[in-house]
Amino acid sequence: MTKLTLLALSTVALVAIASPASAKKNEASSKGPSAKTKPLPAAVKDCAADGDLDRVYSPGALLNALKRFPADVGTYTDCADVLRFARSAGPVLPVGKTTARLRARCVGSAYGVTISVKGTTVGTATVPSCKSGGTKLVRVPVTTSGAKKTKRHDLATVVAKPDGKTLRFVVRLSGRKL
Repeated sequence: MTKLTLLALSTVALVAIASPASAKKNEASSKGPSAKTKPLPAAVKDCAADGDLDRVYSPGALLNALKRFPADVGTYTDCADVLRFARSAGPVLPVGKTTARLRARCVGSAYGVTISVKGTTVGTATVPSCKSGGTKLVRVPVTTSGAKKTKRHDLATVVAKPDGKTLRFVVRLSGRKL
């Protein structure tokens, strides 16, 4: 064989060997960044499923959910607002003899909040107008009628209605029995 033939055969062999590796590399890069993204936080999945939070999340978990909140979910739902309101309220709702103390998010105008336990409304209040972006401690008068079997550490649903939206999230009761 001549030197030219040997050179041609070695070039063809090198190209054949290199092709599968480069094909795999191109295949991996064609998958794009979505192949390496982390799954959505549980709070985002929970809210995106039906528009409210059905379980109690820690403030850190809610902050993580807000940081990693996908734009497409925000386009079709009020989940970002639900997460912000739930984070402002905290995971626990302290209940005294006649009131519950709810930390409410300020939106610039007054709005109503309702607290219910096991489907029964136990308290309603109006969050006064306050500077947007802050929080306000609201004392919600609670009644015991219809909720006699409610115990400490039961879950309560908070419904806030700012700016014509209905935002629902769950908190854990703390303090006395209702």
